[in-house]
Formats: sequence, structure tokens, C-alpha cells
Amino acid sequence: MGSKKTVVVLCLFLCCLGAVGSELRTNTVPGAVFTFTEENDLFIKTDRHYTQGLKFSYLFEDDFVPHWLANASDKLPAFGLHTDHHKMGFAIGQNIFTPADLKTSAPILDDRPYAGWLYGSMIFQRRGTFIGTVPTLDNYELSLGVVGPASFAEDAQKKVHQIRGLDIPQGWDNQLRTEPGLMVRYTRLWLFRAGEEFSADAIPDVGFALGNIGTFANAGVTFRLGYHVPTDFGPAIIDAPAADSGVDRKKWGAYVFTGVDGKAVGYNEFLDGTLFRSSQSVDRNILVGEARAGAVFVLKTCEISYTYVVRSHEFHQQKQNDIFGSLSLKFRF
Repeated sequence: MGSKKTVVVLCLFLCCLGAVGSELRTNTVPGAVFTFTEENDLFIKTDRHYTQGLKFSYLFEDDFVPHWLANASDKLPAFGLHTDHHKMGFAIGQNIFTPADLKTSAPILDDRPYAGWLYGSMIFQRRGTFIGTVPTLDNYELSLGVVGPASFAEDAQKKVHQIRGLDIPQGWDNQLRTEPGLMVRYTRLWLFRAGEEFSADAIPDVGFALGNIGTFANAGVTFRLGYHVPTDFGPAIIDAPAADSGVDRKKWGAYVFTGVDGKAVGYNEFLDGTLFRSSQSVDRNILVGEARAGAVFVLKTCEISYTYVVRSHEFHQQKQNDIFGSLSLKFRF
């Protein structure tokens, strides 16, 4: 697939550029971070529900923010955070959702509808310490985009299935109709570490989101164990902040991790249906849980991670948990 070759070439270029860039700048200037994340249930050989996610994010170097934004940050509640640095950036992404049966063209009323979400996000972060010593990150993200045919989800899935020789989904005529989407999200993460060269971490997080794409509160924790574990806030997946410590790394490292996350969901566009017009919907579960496990390998300014994700039933009629894989590449400049 041509797009896949393009992504591979881009990632190799960024890896080399990141390595060169780290030699050109001093250790006192934490640099920019580029992250590419691909999530797909085909990694697990299933093809249903949250079936595909793609996200590119870019964070500028520390404190490369407008004065008005840094001043506005001072007006936000600190909740015990002593801010040392600010970071801003952006992201673009696409998520695709389908029912389990892709062979019928008729509406499937007891399964989630076909839907796509194409979006762009602005990211703002405050990084510092909590109660004097605990590394802490506040992540604010504003996402704006479109649901429906304008998200190009139908075109993307059909093209991938055609290239891979899979059955072409037949029900996209029943997808959620075009509607603007908005979500404002806040997440706080803390980093607790034991050890130095070999270390063990606990990274709890809490947060919430508001908007027609999703309204929910969430909490979770990630545990990791390894050698030269980076002092960041955990591995990258689409549903987590594009978090980084801003610290240069000159050594290789590796770690394994596991974690859980829970959500209390008040609204989910892709289950409840579109907000501004009637549409197909299913009976959403209020409480949704998720378990994750994976591994990360770091080589200087480049990082690759893989996460195996199991998500509990999101709606009443769902018969199986959803499982997908998340592959992420991160480059520091």
C-alpha cells in the first residue's frame, strides 16, 4: 500500500533527523516530540467496533508558547501543581467504527452503527511537581472535527480491505450522517518511581471530557518495569496524552508495562448517535473498563511501543469484549 510506504519513509527520516538534532542542541533545551500511532483490531485478527485509529501529534519544545497562553495557564486551578514548564502542540487523527457483521447492507439495529471521526486537536501541557517532589503533568486537549461521510472513514476502510484482499464492508450507507464534532479533554498524570538504572514506576491518572464526541470521567493507573526507563508519563496510545518529560536520552532502554482504566460515560456519539439529528443508536453502558499490556524499546531519540488492549462491553447488546493492538513510534528532536 503506497500510504504505508510513505509512513515508513517518513518515520525513518524523522528518526534520523531526531538523532542529528539531539547532537546539535544542548541538554538544557528540551526539544520537540513527534508521535505516530496506529491502532487496529486486525493486529488481533478481529474486525469489529473500534476497528481503526490513526493519529499524528507534534509537541513543540518546552516553553515555546505565546505569552498570553502562559499567562492564561496561571489563571487555571493548580490543584497542587508547581509548574516548571509549558508545552503546546497539535494532532490530527481519524477513528473508524463498524458493527461486527460487515457483509450485510441492511441496518443492524442491535449493534453499533458505522461511523467515522476526522479531527484536529490543539494540545497544551503544564509539567512540574506535585507536593514538592512528584513529577506531574496536566494535559489539555481541544479537538474539532467532523463525523460522517466527510470523515473519509468509508473510503479508508474499503481501500485497506481491498488492498489486503478482505471482504469489502457493505453497510456504510447506514453510517452516522455528517455532523461537526467537539471534545474538550483534561488529564492529570503523576509519576512515582523506585530505582534508577533498573526501575519500577506507577503512573496514576484522572481526567474528564466534555463534548458531543464524548462526555465522561476517567481514572486509571499504569505500572512499568525496565532498564533505563524514560522519565516520561507512559507509552503512547490514541486515548492517552502525547506526554513527554522533555529530558534528553543518550542510552538505550526497554520496559514492559500493564495498566487499567475505567470510564463513567455520559455521552458517546458513536453509540448514542448524532446529537443534532435522529440516527441509529444502541443502549450505551455507563461504566466501561479497559486493560492494557505491552512493551517499549528506546534508542536515543527514537522510541517504539506496542500495546495490547482489551475493552469491556460499551453497549448492552454487545456480545464480546473488544480487543485491538496499538503501535506507536515516537521521535524527539
